[in-house]
Amino acid sequence: MAARDPSLLFLGYAVAGLCVGVVGAVPYVMVQAFPPEVRFSGISFSYNVSYAIFGGLTPISVTLILMMQITPIAPAVYVLALSGLGLLLGLYLYQTLSRRRVALIESAQSL
Repeated sequence: MAARDPSLLFLGYAVAGLCVGVVGAVPYVMVQAFPPEVRFSGISFSYNVSYAIFGGLTPISVTLILMMQITPIAPAVYVLALSGLGLLLGLYLYQTLSRRRVALIESAQSL
């Protein structure tokens, strides 16, 4: 869009900056995910392993996608696919944890 109308560049830059602000929620979630006894080792291990895997595989994956030869937005397709995968995984985990919570409540009530 910026190639057709350069005035939209600043708007797009502002929206991208706003979306990047979501990254600040990751440390909060990571700190809440682990008990204090394993917080530093748990956070550092999971965070660094995930960055090593996805940071190393992203350029290779996007380059190998055949769509890169067809369309220049192959990196956006890659990000969209990973976002969809994350959404599906989140929904699965939400349902699993909800069922487990209901089962715990029912077993506690039967005691």
